[in-house]
Amino acid sequence: MSDQHTNKVDSNIEKLNLFSLKKVFKGATVYSLGEVLVNASGFFLIPLYTRLLTPADYGIVGYLQVFLQVATVVVAFGFNAAQARYYFENYADTEAMGRFAFTINLVTVTIAIIIGVPLTFLGIHFSWTLGLAHIPFWPYMVLTIWTVVLQVLVNNALSWYRAKQQFVVTSFLQITRFLLITGATLLFILVYDLKALGRVAGIFAGMSIFFVVSFVGYARKFKWKLSHEALRYAIIFGAPIVVHLLAGTIHNMIDRIILARFVSLDGLGIYTIAFTIGNALNIFIMGFNQAFQPSYFQLMSSSGEDKKYQIIRSFKLWLLIVTIIALVGILLGGPFLRIFAGPSFIATIQIFPWIILSVFMGGFYFFFSAPIFYFKKTKYLPLITGLSAVVNILLNLIFIPAWGLIGAAIATVISHIIQSIAALIIGNHLFSMKWPMGWIFISSGVIVLSTFLVWVLQ
Repeated sequence: MSDQHTNKVDSNIEKLNLFSLKKVFKGATVYSLGEVLVNASGFFLIPLYTRLLTPADYGIVGYLQVFLQVATVVVAFGFNAAQARYYFENYADTEAMGRFAFTINLVTVTIAIIIGVPLTFLGIHFSWTLGLAHIPFWPYMVLTIWTVVLQVLVNNALSWYRAKQQFVVTSFLQITRFLLITGATLLFILVYDLKALGRVAGIFAGMSIFFVVSFVGYARKFKWKLSHEALRYAIIFGAPIVVHLLAGTIHNMIDRIILARFVSLDGLGIYTIAFTIGNALNIFIMGFNQAFQPSYFQLMSSSGEDKKYQIIRSFKLWLLIVTIIALVGILLGGPFLRIFAGPSFIATIQIFPWIILSVFMGGFYFFFSAPIFYFKKTKYLPLITGLSAVVNILLNLIFIPAWGLIGAAIATVISHIIQSIAALIIGNHLFSMKWPMGWIFISSGVIVLSTFLVWVLQ
């Protein structure tokens, strides 16, 4: 009986370790569907925004997005990534996992009370404003601050389900978030005519309801006792990641911060729209990465001898799909945007191809950096994103005064290339791979050439 039990356990472990390309793409499809609908709360409403909101209104939304992204990274402190890794190591220990989940969420709530509450009252009392555009702290910034807190807690819940590879549950929750945020946004913009504030309030209201929906099931897994061991693990694993993510967020957002000093709020709004539409390619890239990473961990932990073959096989198929999506977007983006973006935002047509190119070049990073996460060498991550962020800042300071919006887009392309190259060098140092460089150069060449030709012809 004991031998049978042992064989069953060994069989389950072996099944856990099996790498399935079909599973990866099933997960990528489900995650991508969810991501499409989540991002659709901003993407598919763009025709509405561009007809009901002015470029200046959208400039306000873009300005607040910078704070939302940066603050979310800082408050989260990489704990959701630590939770995913901790689950991989302790998936059979429900007590340890429950205490870990409770501990990281307790930290978030504590930060909200200590920092969020006083900041809210001070901002309202002293009538603070933001930036050169003097955006009122109340209600814009107050709603954004508490959206950050809700988003961190929600992301912890989603990280739990992703780690367990519960594709359907994750997708359902993402679709629910899309419906709630979209519904609230439409209510505030169409019915109450709140314009930019309608978008900000819509995100907060939708996220508030979604928090209740997503967090209840997750909280049932909690073991309501603080774990110092879990907190130590989360901080050690998360600290390099938060620096990495912060540098990455600054890398992705710094163009809008610098643009705000050199162009009008209208120009910032146009760039934000172009970035939002062009960044649609990132939906598939992120969906694939979220599905691939757990399977990658399993593959690397298995005793199979075909690890490298499976990784390259996945990479080639990913590269083929991403290249086709990027090429179609670049070639057909102009006619599409003339209808989609509306007459007030027609200038997005010139910026759009460069944004797609930057996302394409940055996509390689996720494959090349996988060994860093598996071997827990997250100390290298701030090096990679820090380098690309510094390059992006310097190039933006040089290119934006000279070329305006196009200069910001080109700076982003170059910095993403550097980020991917740095990840390639460090990733290969940890786990040597013979990447199909011919495939990479050909696909990159096609996308670069098509971007340049479309830009010149327009």
